Amino acid sequence: MTLHAIGRFADRVLGLDTVLGGLDNREAPEAVRGFGYPVDDIEASLAFYGYPGSRYGAAGVTVRRVGLVLSGNHVVTVIMRGH
Repeated sequence: MTLHAIGRFADRVLGLDTVLGGLDNREAPEAVRGFGYPVDDIEASLAFYGYPGSRYGAAGVTVRRVGLVLSGNHVVTVIMRGH
């Protein structure tokens, strides 16, 4: 799991893009945590859903319109499918 992926999840899935604008990958997760979102749980969920794909060499996994982009064993970014 990368910090970038957590920030993109917050931007694209939680809708915090305007709030997090201008923050770097290290600052964004702390800001998300400050808004009361369970960052550790988000990270665990993304890792849980990304693991099977990375295990079998997939470049991505889609879970309910949320696309997880994989590189090796890491979720590197999050996109919204059909958006």
